[in-house]
Amino acid sequence: MATQVIILSVLVLFAAFALYAIRALGTSRSRSTGTASEASADENDTKLNFLVRTRTLPWMEVAQHVKLGEFLQLSGRTVSGGNFTLIFQIQASRKIDLISVRVARVSIRCEGGQESIATVTQNGSLVIFTPTDAKVEFQNLEGGTETPQDYIKNDLFTLVISYVASLTIGNSIHIAARASNLESKFIKAWDIPAASSDNAILAEMSITADLAHFSERIKDFQQANSATGGSDDAHFDLKTGVCYVLGHWGGENLEFHGAADCAILVVEAFDPATSLSAFLSELSVSPSMHARFVNRISTTTQRIEPLLICPNPGSGDHEILRLYESNVLLMMKASDGSLVEVLKVKVDRDRSLPVGNHVSFTYFPSDSFQNVLVWRLPPKPAPETRV
Repeated sequence: MATQVIILSVLVLFAAFALYAIRALGTSRSRSTGTASEASADENDTKLNFLVRTRTLPWMEVAQHVKLGEFLQLSGRTVSGGNFTLIFQIQASRKIDLISVRVARVSIRCEGGQESIATVTQNGSLVIFTPTDAKVEFQNLEGGTETPQDYIKNDLFTLVISYVASLTIGNSIHIAARASNLESKFIKAWDIPAASSDNAILAEMSITADLAHFSERIKDFQQANSATGGSDDAHFDLKTGVCYVLGHWGGENLEFHGAADCAILVVEAFDPATSLSAFLSELSVSPSMHARFVNRISTTTQRIEPLLICPNPGSGDHEILRLYESNVLLMMKASDGSLVEVLKVKVDRDRSLPVGNHVSFTYFPSDSFQNVLVWRLPPKPAPETRV
């Protein structure tokens, strides 16, 4: 009996030791695996945090802009390279209405009778994200937070805006975005992008019509540098029937008074000694080499707004860039697939004139695109009078 008890005790001890060893081995492997996994997670978190930009706006700073009826604009570039602009109207009641969204090529505006696309209430948060490059979605969250980066999603683009009402630290707006850069500023009503349909403007874009006008109406070629008469001639305007050449032979700068629309054609090379008919017969043009500088009246402010309709090197489609917002560097895709800087477009408001702005084109020398041709387009016909 005693022997059986001893044997049973040994077996129990052996089983306990085996179970402990198995658990220890499993824990060791788990720790080993977990260390690599945790390191990878930490590395991913570090990468994600590196791409997150944050802003904090104290209410005392915001309130003065609210009194002036100004709008909050958040803009920048997504990590995939697209531009984004979000415009908010902040009410005196502290409610924040999102009224305009543009992320890459997706644009959403308030429709007639609609106060906002989405709203942030006191002690609330709003997440704006793009699950695909053709869709923007919105998610309201209960509770305001001083760390909106905690709600950043693993999408192409995410922006979180949160309103915090605190008796201890005061009221404030907190913003976080997964983006390569994030800028915040307050703008006037007339700085809001025109409510007129971008599609209507893009529909006017016609490389065929522009080249037809070029072949029928252009009778003279002039060097861009010498044509403008220098920087002292601030009111110089493009002449009808003249093509101004930038680049090889033509020079690197063209400055003019931008009251009329003009076509911009980027070409691999232009020889002024070649006849116009020979040049046109040899010209190989794709939509990615053609752009327009236009002036359109904003339906919201009834003011002239200068725009550049230019190709997107990534998609090949044309897009509209508002030149009051920033200067534009026009880039083209070369035959080898590389992106080449071709033309810088800058617009300065000329308040001494009733219509138009001072426009500056600066050519960037390259072997891929040796010339840029610029010519004045005919005015848009007036709409028919309807009874």
